[in-house]
Amino acid sequence: MPNSVWTTDRNGTTRGGATARKFDMAVVEANIDNLELLRSFMPTTLGRASSMPLFGKDGPVITEDQMWSNYTYFMKAVLPVAEEEGLKLALHPDDPPVPMLGGVARLFYKPDNFKKAYDLVGRSEAWSLDLCLGCCSEMTGGRKNVTEMIEYFAPKGRISYIHFRDVKGTVPDFTECFIGDGNFDPAEVIALLARTGFDGFLLDDHVPKLDGDSDWNHRGRSHAIGYMQGLIRMYEFMSKA
Repeated sequence: MPNSVWTTDRNGTTRGGATARKFDMAVVEANIDNLELLRSFMPTTLGRASSMPLFGKDGPVITEDQMWSNYTYFMKAVLPVAEEEGLKLALHPDDPPVPMLGGVARLFYKPDNFKKAYDLVGRSEAWSLDLCLGCCSEMTGGRKNVTEMIEYFAPKGRISYIHFRDVKGTVPDFTECFIGDGNFDPAEVIALLARTGFDGFLLDDHVPKLDGDSDWNHRGRSHAIGYMQGLIRMYEFMSKA
């Protein structure tokens, strides 16, 4: 992501009073010239929010064409090395999946652009996805993006691993939530991954923060991991029935 993940509220409310990450484009647009505030929407733990490219409404714009040029240049430089070493590069969707933030265009905010990137790199064996279900669910269209991405890329062996999380709502306004409370059906996704030949791994991603939780949200992660384990076990059981 050219200027990182944006979060307009880190204490949005979800089920049971747990707190969760929230994004609202209206908040960004209302404060478009307050660069100090906009930078606070980016993750400070990366230690580089102050150096990220960011412009007000009257500042310069980095266009989508420029970003595609940058992406193509980078991939042509690194993919041959990855191929030679037997490595895979895993592409994560933009989060939030909007066309532009802070004057910087974003590329991976809709399924068609992933397909375009795949073709641009000549369908290299070293090109793959870190498929974040939350980001796909946040995209305009919600659930259908999740199934479209899996059905297109999983049979091709182009999903290296899955960020298994979900949200309520889609851009321009969404809030993360517990698995099972959001836009897609987690059981349907597990079954679809199995049917389309996915052989990578699943992991929890962002999770809601519960009362008494740690900074790493271990209680929220326990719920997410337990939910995934239960879904996988039930799918295995039903497949044998």
